[in-house]
Amino acid sequence: MRRLLALSLLIWPIRVAAQSYSRDWRPEDRTVIGDFSRISAIAASAERVYFVAPAGVLIWNPQFQRWEGSFDPPDRNLLSQVFASLTDPLDNSLWLARPGGWVHYQPDIQLWDQGVVAEGIQSIAFDQDNPGAGLYLRTRSGWQLLPRGGSVASPSPPPAHPLAPQSVGEAIRSNPSLQAW
Repeated sequence: MRRLLALSLLIWPIRVAAQSYSRDWRPEDRTVIGDFSRISAIAASAERVYFVAPAGVLIWNPQFQRWEGSFDPPDRNLLSQVFASLTDPLDNSLWLARPGGWVHYQPDIQLWDQGVVAEGIQSIAFDQDNPGAGLYLRTRSGWQLLPRGGSVASPSPPPAHPLAPQSVGEAIRSNPSLQAW
């Protein structure tokens, strides 16, 4: 019994010291990064570059040369089948396409939203002529429009000048801050 008490007294100061060091770090100096060994989508704007993996979303801020995140969705499986992503031209939030629906992530307010599209999604786009209209979803039965603030898409003509998801190579070419990597 005395040995156990002595051992616990020896370990206790180490635990206290370790906890106090981590407690003194500022939130912006701490990060927990999940498994980003497989990137399923990338979306870039002048203000943010989103990297999407099945484990979460990581954001690169090129202006301040710093990482933000990782951000985990409320449902662990929400990002598992993401195949395309777009940065919203109006608020720089993130739109994601999945085979059966869409996901919208607004990092400024930490809000995740999602919806199901019965016809399935093949691609997503914004209309460069009218970005305020909402997100265009190409389905097996044609184009649908998910209006801003809405949760249900309805049939629509295709976007006049589509702003479509980019491949990783295209995203790097279009965003000079990524070219240094």
